[in-house]
Amino acid sequence: GHSAQLCRIVILSMGVGLTSLKPGDRAEALFWGDWIDTSSTGELVIPLTTEGKKHSAVTAASLSPTYTEFTSKTTLCFSSMIASKSFLAKQRLGITIRQGQQTKLKQTYMVALADAVMSMSEASKAEDPFMTNGIKLFHRGLVEGEVSVYMGVSWSSAQSKRVQEMNIVKQGYLLKQGDRRKNWKRRWFVLEKSGELAYYDSRESYDAMAAALNQVDVIGCKIAQKVTGRQNLIALETPKRTFYMCGDSHEQKMEWIDAFLEVGASM
Repeated sequence: GHSAQLCRIVILSMGVGLTSLKPGDRAEALFWGDWIDTSSTGELVIPLTTEGKKHSAVTAASLSPTYTEFTSKTTLCFSSMIASKSFLAKQRLGITIRQGQQTKLKQTYMVALADAVMSMSEASKAEDPFMTNGIKLFHRGLVEGEVSVYMGVSWSSAQSKRVQEMNIVKQGYLLKQGDRRKNWKRRWFVLEKSGELAYYDSRESYDAMAAALNQVDVIGCKIAQKVTGRQNLIALETPKRTFYMCGDSHEQKMEWIDAFLEVGASM
């Protein structure tokens, strides 16, 4: 039998036209399907906007001029363990368009306006990102609008993910200082036996196999001894720049330093 594969789906951009949405409304698209693993991600939502540059793929959308066109503000990535491509071909991706409404106390809550259902049959065969136009949005049985979705799909065997995990020396969250802006952000760091240190936006984006924000070869790098400033600070001097990272505790800081030394950094 086939072993399950990790299927990663990225909504690169989308266009939405809906009779009940007007320019300036706060709106979002919610994606759902019982085949999607949302245990680690929670709700899959993309904020929508009427301003800003439209994605080149979405401008080709066949939205009727009677609608105000809303486009996606961000991309969305989710993944699922799937038995086979033919299983994915039979699945459907639900899309609910929601609008922000305010209570008298000025609190915003999201109200569902219309739903669309997209077949995943093309996604199961796609090698490259593809566009699906003219997906009808329904509300109470009536067509109220349409959606176009530009989507990419990639597959990897669960095996390769496990092999990757065997090569990991240490992984976890560290606070990292930005190179230019000098602001501190929590990033998910992964150090491999090869000496490659990569960091990601979050553990979720790493699990969804998103690209690393940056990677650096730790072999031959120097761990600076006397660093002042924040508590539990690690300064890793690479040929190009010094990375400043903070552990949550002294213990965590020491564990990371040990891991860096183990793969070939020096003090």
